[in-house]
Amino acid sequence: MNFQQQNVQKIILVTLLFAGVIYIYFGVLLPSLNKRAENIRQACEELRPRIADAKSHIKGVAIREEKAGMTAATFDQVNAMMPHASPIAWVPPLLKEFFDRHGIKNCSVRMIGKRIDADIPGYYSAIWNIHLPQVEAIQLGIALSELENQQPLFEITSVQMGNMGPDVEIQNATINILTIVRE
Repeated sequence: MNFQQQNVQKIILVTLLFAGVIYIYFGVLLPSLNKRAENIRQACEELRPRIADAKSHIKGVAIREEKAGMTAATFDQVNAMMPHASPIAWVPPLLKEFFDRHGIKNCSVRMIGKRIDADIPGYYSAIWNIHLPQVEAIQLGIALSELENQQPLFEITSVQMGNMGPDVEIQNATINILTIVRE
């Protein structure tokens, strides 16, 4: 009987031990684990808006990097089109030759000012005045259209035409052009 009594005691002891482990698990460990899990969920919920902001910021950075690459390429193209000499040395001859090719003679070109652009360091916008003493309106229109299409560095800011007298076809014109040049 002693053998059975020892087995019964062992079974009771194992049962009590098992009950104690279950009590400790469900009564002590599980609530603290649930509380930690709830704290982690709350922390994740608090981070969701920041994560969304970070994702949108990353997308914005990617877009800016793409634009920066395109801007750098455009900058390199503009530099390649622009002679390294002083603008007074290359702009007037270029414009005179251009108007001569279009049959417009006696062109006078002079720089009337410059405008510093803070967005483009190392460059400024030069303002040029072109006076054409005798020109036909249609001939001038065609030439100015080609000028803006062929010379991307030039921007026509104003055109003024006046009648020379009895001949309506021949007029004088004054044109203001803006171009970006190196300092």
